[in-house]
Amino acid sequence: PQPGINADPSPYSPSSRLFLNYLYVNLERVPELQDSPAAQTLLASPDFQADLTRLRNAPMVRYRDVRRLKGKFLHILFDSFIEHHGLPEAPRTPRGRDFARFVAEGGKTLKNFSLFQALVDHTGKKDWRRWPQDLKRPDTPAVAAFAREHLREITFYQYVQWLAATQRQEVWDEASRVGLPFALYQDMALGAHPGGFETWGHPGFFASGATIGAPPDAFNLKGQNWGLPPLIPRSLEESGYRLFIDTMRANLPPGGILRLDHVMGLFRLYWIPAGLDPLQGAYVRYPARDLLGLLTLESQRRRTLVIGEDLGTVAPSIRRHLAHCRIFSYRVFYFERKGKKDNTFTAPGAYPRQAMACVNTHDLPTLAGYWEGRDLDLRQQLNLYPSPRLAEQDQASRAEDRRLLVEALVREGLLPPDYSPPADMCPEEIRRGVLAYLGQSRAALVETRLEDFLGLTAQQNLPGTIDQHPNWRQKIFATLEDLRHNPEVIRLAATLRQARNKKT
Repeated sequence: PQPGINADPSPYSPSSRLFLNYLYVNLERVPELQDSPAAQTLLASPDFQADLTRLRNAPMVRYRDVRRLKGKFLHILFDSFIEHHGLPEAPRTPRGRDFARFVAEGGKTLKNFSLFQALVDHTGKKDWRRWPQDLKRPDTPAVAAFAREHLREITFYQYVQWLAATQRQEVWDEASRVGLPFALYQDMALGAHPGGFETWGHPGFFASGATIGAPPDAFNLKGQNWGLPPLIPRSLEESGYRLFIDTMRANLPPGGILRLDHVMGLFRLYWIPAGLDPLQGAYVRYPARDLLGLLTLESQRRRTLVIGEDLGTVAPSIRRHLAHCRIFSYRVFYFERKGKKDNTFTAPGAYPRQAMACVNTHDLPTLAGYWEGRDLDLRQQLNLYPSPRLAEQDQASRAEDRRLLVEALVREGLLPPDYSPPADMCPEEIRRGVLAYLGQSRAALVETRLEDFLGLTAQQNLPGTIDQHPNWRQKIFATLEDLRHNPEVIRLAATLRQARNKKT
């Protein structure tokens, strides 16, 4: 998805879920580089190379600087493209005609998105709610006049989307060529930023006086407010679900997997009125039967496996409906317990077959961080507990979880009966045991994260924070070559592979 409007780089607060984030474009694979002396000179310049080195070596991803460098480079490539291949209205070469077809197929939606991006540049404000009144809707005379006068700027953003879509297609094609069982595993955000293209381009579809979130739960005791505007159910129905269909088509990878963030949003969403906290929200129902029907139809057309992130407050009926539609459940090891009175970990054989099993998610501590209680310490430091008593309860509960985890691994023969691990450090045997545990589960798919292979403790995203924690900016410095030669990674990968082979 397109990056968020503010400094927060969360992929779960995109400007639009209909288009791609151009920061993923590999500039050195763009053909115009070979035709542009200006681009080659910039790439080879000491200043540009120094900026690249500085950004690559920075401890955190610096999105603003990356966007600035890539934007400068892309404008030079675009100028070269127009010079050699022409504008989409009058293409002069086969490559120019390919771009013209992309623009024609993208139609009004692509043009409006590119127009929005050009307006962001023109106003200097990424949030349309801060624009002049006559620019706050896509259908005003002022916006039409701007579009006529800034055609080249609009075409630039169409070009950037073409590059992103072309390179994504190359990934799909390569995955198919080498025989991967799935082309690409994508994740779709629940909503979009309130000041981004999705709300500007679809006036009347989103509620302006509320945001969506979640009531309090075990991992977020104050509840959550995600800051995303909810779609109005009646607007969806009256439009024939056009926006929902377009969003599905933009995100379902052919022959791949799509994970739907907070899949319960197909049934109901927790609306929080403006100015109130998450404790004062309420659930609003959505036309689930229609949305599920459209989703399954589009997934069939693209042969895409759909996984629903069914975590948090989930009514049993929701999981039954999802299973009936063959939407996979998303089962996180930390949460899979036998019952409210029996907190022992669910046995591998009791996992549902129609599911993806995983140790954790980007919103949860890594396995090493969970074992060592790093997330609990961080919550306490950032004052995310409603009271000191609850913080103490969490520490005691985590100690019990460590005991139950070891007990579960011993029960499955993955640790010796007398195993006694340290509490302040997560040893490789624990990580290896948990991977084998999930590998032996009945779940058809198992997802693993690089952080757990490398024993990292830093949590990628901490819900309930904005700038108190470096969300979505933490790097994993190990390269693919490093991973191929890391003995610990090799052992853990072999453990998971053997567990899956044993299961089958």
